[in-house]
Amino acid sequence: MKRTILVTGLFLILSLVTFAQNIETGQFRANYETPGWNLHKGSGDRSFNINIRFTKEFTNPPEIVLGVTTIEAPATNEDGKPDIIRYDVIPTIVTKELMVLKVTVWAESRLLNIAGYWMAVEQP
Repeated sequence: MKRTILVTGLFLILSLVTFAQNIETGQFRANYETPGWNLHKGSGDRSFNINIRFTKEFTNPPEIVLGVTTIEAPATNEDGKPDIIRYDVIPTIVTKELMVLKVTVWAESRLLNIAGYWMAVEQP
């Protein structure tokens, strides 16, 4: 009986170590006061990069999960007509040390503020 418990315990510990994942989380935020921000004026395709450095280097580039929690955008275009808010946030560069999030708007859309959470997960 003791042997069965010992073997089961060792198996459980080895399973946890084998399938353990390196995970880091954080927040991102940028707005019209951020240097280089151009998403609040003009028209056509415009983008802004947010650079995020991980606190600890991963062994391999991690998978990234993003969630946008806040957007602030005018409800009308520059002519005062109702507008559609078009935006996209994607990780364009992901290395062991950092990632770059690219925020894009297009057509007449204007974006004043964007914020959210990210999670970097290194697969075993």
